[in-house]
Amino acid sequence: MCNALSCTGGCCQGTQCVERGLTACGPVGGACQACDATKASACSANGECRCGQGAACVGGQRCVSGVCICDATSCPSGCCQGTGCQVRTAAACGAAGASCVACDAAKADNCGADGVCRCGVGAACGGLETCTQGACMGPTCGAQLCPTGCCGADGGCNPTALDSCGLMGSACVVCDPSRADACSAAGTCACGSVSMCAVGQRCVAGACVCDATSCPTGCCEGGACRAAALSTCGTAGSQCLGCDAGVADTCASGACRCGASAACGPGQRCVNGMCQCDGVSCPTGCCQGGACVAGNTLPACGAAGGTCATCSSTGADACDAGACRCGAGLACGAGTRCDAGVCVCDATTCPTGCCDAQQRCQPGTLKQVCGTGGAACQNCAGSLRCMSGTCQ
Repeated sequence: MCNALSCTGGCCQGTQCVERGLTACGPVGGACQACDATKASACSANGECRCGQGAACVGGQRCVSGVCICDATSCPSGCCQGTGCQVRTAAACGAAGASCVACDAAKADNCGADGVCRCGVGAACGGLETCTQGACMGPTCGAQLCPTGCCGADGGCNPTALDSCGLMGSACVVCDPSRADACSAAGTCACGSVSMCAVGQRCVAGACVCDATSCPTGCCEGGACRAAALSTCGTAGSQCLGCDAGVADTCASGACRCGASAACGPGQRCVNGMCQCDGVSCPTGCCQGGACVAGNTLPACGAAGGTCATCSSTGADACDAGACRCGAGLACGAGTRCDAGVCVCDATTCPTGCCDAQQRCQPGTLKQVCGTGGAACQNCAGSLRCMSGTCQ
């Protein structure tokens, strides 16, 4: 039996313990395996195939004098990049085991089996030719043939113009005549002495402008065309206006709006697409029919955005701090009227009763408060009683 206890200095080949070497390599008491003599030069003390002091060589390499190398023997169908074997491509081309080189993409599109850069099935292109779809094509236009113009779709060299703008054999560009009026000396579309105008502008007398023609559905801000929004509201090239977010929540047809209606008026604010009057929009007045009014008049009395109240013209002579008042006090109650800032009880306010000492209108039918026609109330003494407003 061969194991780690019985085979401490070798590996097991069947039931036999054998000394380690290239043909029998393995861990102590483990199964022996043969190392690839082209990839390794020795078996290490721990039973691993090695090339010199390093690991065994990988595919496309071979072990020579204890070093892994890439050469024609180890890499017969590729090229060597450092010590690694690469499959031939246009980016890594070379003969068997030779150093890889990158083919010129303008002259070749593949690497042949002989490790030579090719265009299609032929040799790489030379001179001014370029490799196009696997064939070498002679130039009809380019920087060398058209240094002061541009190349048109037909391959011809066109002089610089508004409808054929470019330089040094670049592809011709047709300038937008509404945004440019010339092709610059640098071969770019231009408006006067500046670059071609931006979208939403047009070139007028050599200058870029924003107007109703260039910006029909937006507004102009700083010479640029802006899309309609709450902060840039307008249309037909008008000057952009910023909508007050307190009174509007959208911009439609170039106008600030609250919902589907016009922007809210003074003393209102826009809430969920509706104009409303409240304590926020009308902090010092009162709300009447959705509008904010001053709130300090008899017909409209109130404060802090509350609903306006109408003060009685007989019971009050002023509105102060949102409350109906008679002089310095509150508005007069029933049976009294405000006269020169004082609540009074008289025949006008208390025609069927009497007025007590506090200027209150009493029914005038009780013994203690007896009277009629707004006269002062009497207190019927003794056995007298109040009948028809008199003590009897």
